[in-house]
Amino acid sequence: VGFYDKLGPAELPFVPPKVEASKKYDSSKVYIALVVGDGDNVWHLKHSHYELLQQRKEKCASEPAACYPMSWTISPEAKRIIPDMVNALFGMLKDTGADDRIVLP
Repeated sequence: VGFYDKLGPAELPFVPPKVEASKKYDSSKVYIALVVGDGDNVWHLKHSHYELLQQRKEKCASEPAACYPMSWTISPEAKRIIPDMVNALFGMLKDTGADDRIVLP
């Protein structure tokens, strides 16, 4: 309890998804979404998701053309339980230039 009482909840600004205004839905095309799940599990956020996102950030910086959009699930409780980690994850999502998050209910 002292962990998040001492630090307080994460201060997370809302960052809307990057949408190109010129793009319109085309019903003749097939669209896919790549989603990295298990973000409702705080252990995964602190370990495997964090490590994968660090690697992805580096890859997107060195090869921007290969940086396809991905979405990451994140537990809404994480910002209360591990606020520093959530701020770091959201910063890396922004740094890739192609990723966004899905906050679960």
